[in-house]
Amino acid sequence: AKVMALPSNCLETFSLVIPEALALGIMPVVTDLGALREMVDWLGCGYCFHNEDVDSLTVALENALLEYALSTDALEISAQNVHTHLGGERYAKQLDHLYRKLVLENKFGAE
Repeated sequence: AKVMALPSNCLETFSLVIPEALALGIMPVVTDLGALREMVDWLGCGYCFHNEDVDSLTVALENALLEYALSTDALEISAQNVHTHLGGERYAKQLDHLYRKLVLENKFGAE
C-alpha cells in the first residue's frame, strides 16, 4: 500500500496507526481532527481532510497518490523520526529513568 486512510471522528490522544504507517513507508491521510492532525503535523508527513467531507477526502487521497513518488524523502525522514522519538528503546529508557527517580525520592517504595 502507498496510502493509508483514517476517516475517524474520534479525538484520539495518540494514534499509533500514523507512526506505524510512516515506519512502513505508507503515506497517512487522516481526518483533520485533534491528535490525528497534530501527529501528521509533528511528523511532517501526510495529508488531512475535513471530517465527513467526501470531496476533501478525495482531494487528499489524489494528492497523496500523485505526490507519493515526490514524498519518498519526507517518508524516510518521518520514519526515522518515528524510530528516534517513539521507538521502544527510548521509551524503555524513559520508563527506567522515571522509576529510578521515584525510588530515589522514596515515592515508589523499594521493598
